[in-house]
Amino acid sequence: MTSRAGSRLSASPMLMVIAAEGVRLAREHLNNLREAHPYRLDDASVARVISTWEVTRDDLTSCSRNAEQGRRWQQQARGGRQQARRRDCALVAEERGLVEDILALVHEIRGVTIERLLGV
Repeated sequence: MTSRAGSRLSASPMLMVIAAEGVRLAREHLNNLREAHPYRLDDASVARVISTWEVTRDDLTSCSRNAEQGRRWQQQARGGRQQARRRDCALVAEERGLVEDILALVHEIRGVTIERLLGV
């Protein structure tokens, strides 16, 4: 019989894959936004980007709130599982930083949309 903490810790590799994919997608999106030239995006696209990444930020904040539970699991873990949990936490922190960078950049882009160029 597996304890609840043990079963949650065994899900750690899957969580790490999800966190790594979140970091990859955030990096890719940030790079795409950095390449966006003024007056190439419209207001609706910028609003969707803001909405999407604000939801992601809120989800990551919820994950961080669960960090205390994660710390308890980490204390119960041994060896590799403990390292995996640390890597997972580091990936979530990295993704949060990237999401904040995305939101800061897209708020700047909001001032130079196609509609601003056309005076709409």
